[in-house]
Amino acid sequence: MDAGDAILIDHFKTSDETADISGKEQMSLGVRYFDTSTMSIKEEFLRFTELKKLNAEAIASNILEFFK
Repeated sequence: MDAGDAILIDHFKTSDETADISGKEQMSLGVRYFDTSTMSIKEEFLRFTELKKLNAEAIASNILEFFK
């Protein structure tokens, strides 16, 4: 993931979480990209993930772990 680290870091700064109805803190992960074959922006949902802590470091670590 070295190629786009600066771009990823900017996006991680805007990451957030939300609590579900059971009170568990969850974060949704998705990607947005430009598809050159259709010349359109695509957005794909990847997953929901439970968060153990609600600080920026825990959220960023969760995202980075998923993309390893």
